[in-house]
Amino acid sequence: MKISKGFIATAFAVVTGFAGTTAMADSCFWMSTDSGNPWVPAPQGDVDKDKCFALDSCDGGKGESGGGCYKWAASADAPREPWYSCFWLDNQTNEWVPAPQGMVSEGQCQALDSCQTGGGGQSGGGCYKWTVSATDPQNQWD
Repeated sequence: MKISKGFIATAFAVVTGFAGTTAMADSCFWMSTDSGNPWVPAPQGDVDKDKCFALDSCDGGKGESGGGCYKWAASADAPREPWYSCFWLDNQTNEWVPAPQGMVSEGQCQALDSCQTGGGGQSGGGCYKWTVSATDPQNQWD
């Protein structure tokens, strides 16, 4: 079987492209007072999204750092990701997972929810919640 050089180059590019995307995991970054790039890895070490949210005092977090600015992002130079997201209760695994509709607003998430008082029921039976992470408790809709 003869394999062309073009095929090998394309296959290599695809594999390295996938390797590059899977290596990019979101992390917690802290706004440093040092010169240069203000965003550096959180000084607390490996911080999950819930803890990063709790530490943030600048953009809707709980303020447990006492004034520090934290963000959840793909890199120090990347824009912050929203703290809250819409999660759906997968009825096959009984696990909360990101909403299959992708990025939806809080209002859209509420409209989809069929399980809580105040939900719009547009999903026809699916349970949805608006929280920081899949493991957080389900909040009541306003």
